[in-house]
Amino acid sequence: MKQMGLILAVLVLALATSCDSLVRDTLNVGHGRGHGATIDIRSPVATGPNAPSLFGNETAEFSADIIGVNGPFNISWRFGGAAEDTTSVLFNSGTSTVEVLLIDLDEETTFTATATLTDSAGIAYSDSVTFTVGPTQNIPPTIDSLTFSDGILTATASDPDNDYLEFSAKVLSGVVRVSGPYNTTATSASFSLVSEDILAGGNFSVQVTVQDGRGGEDSDTFNQEFKAFPLEPDTLYAIATSDRTSAGGNVRVVVATGDTANPFQYVNGCGVVCENGASYASTTFDVGNPDDTPDVGSANPIDGVWGDMGATSFLLAPDNFITGKDLGNGSSRTDFNVTPLGGSDITANGILFSFEYTFASAGTYHLGFEAVNIVSRTYYTDASQSEDFFWSDISNDHQYNTIVVE
Repeated sequence: MKQMGLILAVLVLALATSCDSLVRDTLNVGHGRGHGATIDIRSPVATGPNAPSLFGNETAEFSADIIGVNGPFNISWRFGGAAEDTTSVLFNSGTSTVEVLLIDLDEETTFTATATLTDSAGIAYSDSVTFTVGPTQNIPPTIDSLTFSDGILTATASDPDNDYLEFSAKVLSGVVRVSGPYNTTATSASFSLVSEDILAGGNFSVQVTVQDGRGGEDSDTFNQEFKAFPLEPDTLYAIATSDRTSAGGNVRVVVATGDTANPFQYVNGCGVVCENGASYASTTFDVGNPDDTPDVGSANPIDGVWGDMGATSFLLAPDNFITGKDLGNGSSRTDFNVTPLGGSDITANGILFSFEYTFASAGTYHLGFEAVNIVSRTYYTDASQSEDFFWSDISNDHQYNTIVVE
């Protein structure tokens, strides 16, 4: 009996020892190495623009070497606040890698990253590494491209910090006018460029600048030539000197002619048509080339085709006679007349007059002419006024005939 009791005691002791070992293996959390698997986390590797150093708001790669037989292995990554925590899976022994974006930092900060492996048996193993991240470095943006088409200059830029970008442009040389940025996105903006002398054209240079709001910026210069507007023979044009404005804003419209088929001295009933919402801006009528002195009761200086004609003065209707007529089709016509005194009949080529439209509301507006109404419209006559001549083309089909009101 005593021998049997001794054998039973030995068996109980062995069983207790085995159970204690199993419990200790199951609770093997917080150690990189256990009986079933090992995990060794490496120091992070910078993958941002300032690598090999780690900086805020830049990327870094964390890796852990794993050895074990109870795959798949689920790895939980905790970065101690340095980045957003994440997870990964490794089906067999090997290396698990994650790339993270480090947080934006004002000063150098030390963090601890922990990778915890859980095998298919539910047993967890952990390892940690301490690392230091420097303050966020401001990397200035870069202008990647400048493209120009149909009077629109578009700038595209990039910024490694993903900062909010602001674009601006200014004229360095040439007789052009540049608008503020529009059609803006996170990385691009467009600018409208208009020649101050559309009929003459000429070279110009525009500088575009992009800023990231933190002192970083980049600039690039665009050089191009505005081709002189081609005035085709016996063709009448209404040309917008700006292709966009805001509601309530004004745009000057230039009316010009190519070589007329007949010599003339007078312009009669020139009916300019535009969608309703565009109305003549009082006192803006200007005979000949646009200048800073609108012609209210006079037409000095005498220039454009009228200077070529040798006119000495003009008979002009009072400004309040220049009003729009609703055509009942969503558009209105404004009539203009130019009666010079002195001078002689000429075959004209150039600017006849200009004026400004005021745009009451947002929309897209198109310039044109009306040929015939109750009486003939849009024609010219010689000094004898014995016959009316009509331009052979008043279709006004060209790139400067549209105005966008925002």
